Amino acid sequence: LAWNDNRQLGKKYSIKAQELRCKCGGKHNITVNTLLIDKLEALMDIVGAKHIYFSSVNRCKTHDKNVGGSGWGLHTLAKAADFRLTDENNQTVDTRVLAAVMQEIGFTGIGRITKEYIHGDVGTIAEHGGKKWLGDEMVKGGTSGSVINEPNTYWNYYGLKRSDYIKTPV
Repeated sequence: LAWNDNRQLGKKYSIKAQELRCKCGGKHNITVNTLLIDKLEALMDIVGAKHIYFSSVNRCKTHDKNVGGSGWGLHTLAKAADFRLTDENNQTVDTRVLAAVMQEIGFTGIGRITKEYIHGDVGTIAEHGGKKWLGDEMVKGGTSGSVINEPNTYWNYYGLKRSDYIKTPV
């Protein structure tokens, strides 16, 4: 899509093309990954979110390097999003809960960035070096690798009970 395209991409939620563009300010085309959009909408449904705010989706190679990436990562392929979700009261949804639900619905890369923002991607297992990346950048010293390996879950890692947060079945 053109850099200034503002069409709605989501089927249910207001996710507009311009929200996905590179934050460098350049007039790069916007790449849309429908699997990523579908998973984000499924996540919003499950956790009861009403709004999504993106800090990063598409990145040109230069911008990816400027923010500490490799210049060829999943953001450059539009397979990743850094975002936060809010509920009907405009309260931010806990990223620990988001990580747990994202794992359930099949995101292949998950990284809790802050209490408000999380990274989610739909890269292939090969793009993740042979296994899912299930990280948490909030652990002391950060993490470049997984903090858990499946079949362990984020629910267990954070000591949370799914039924305390989510009312729908898996």
